[in-house]
Amino acid sequence: GFIRDAEGQVAALRDAYPLRQVPDRMLQYGQEVDELRRRLGNALGYTMEGKSRELMALRGRLEALSPGGAMARGFSVVRRLPEGRLVKDVGELKPGDRVEVQFARGRAVCEVLYISKK
Repeated sequence: GFIRDAEGQVAALRDAYPLRQVPDRMLQYGQEVDELRRRLGNALGYTMEGKSRELMALRGRLEALSPGGAMARGFSVVRRLPEGRLVKDVGELKPGDRVEVQFARGRAVCEVLYISKK
């Protein structure tokens, strides 16, 4: 009767195609999640490596453009004494002026002997 019919329906539902697929689908979705996690990790790693290289290149350019970088290549910074104002043009000086010349390593106080506007 009724119980036997109900048991038959339960067995039919249990063996139904969509329900039989649940474990396989769960395994498949788990594998897809693992693959997506791996790909995301790789993408983040590549992005971080690229940004790190980009940052190092920008840092190198910044150091090359800095006063310290310029002085390391042989340039110097000249300040007029006693006020310490930066000298940007020889026209700011006259013979007898005292200047401080700053090098990459150290500095010197000098007296202007003559001016050439070449």
